[in-house]
Amino acid sequence: MMTSLHEIVTSQQQMAPEVFMRFSPADTDAGLMKLVKKFKNPGILASHIERQTLSKTITEFMGWFMTDDLVVQYSWTGRSSGGGKSNKIFKDHPLVNILLDVLSQTVLYKYSARPIVAIVIKSFF
Repeated sequence: MMTSLHEIVTSQQQMAPEVFMRFSPADTDAGLMKLVKKFKNPGILASHIERQTLSKTITEFMGWFMTDDLVVQYSWTGRSSGGGKSNKIFKDHPLVNILLDVLSQTVLYKYSARPIVAIVIKSFF
């Protein structure tokens, strides 16, 4: 009997330790860097953020680390879409490496290549 995708994801999420506590997303660059420096266990977070699509998984991940007000200060390359003030560059941010580490611990996206993840992240910003 084949196991459905939903059953796989659900079983992985249920195996996550009960002691994992959600942290508050950062609303400043300094707060974000504190979260990045303190982050230790991609496997536990992976079980909490994995969703049915890569895009939804990345959106969930970003919501754990950054408030909407902080997200809008960034773009993938630092260029603003309207030709106005430049945004902060996200593609070289340490959070990208954490995202890749977390994705490597998921059931569905553990083999996602950086260029594929980059395309999805670009659409997020």
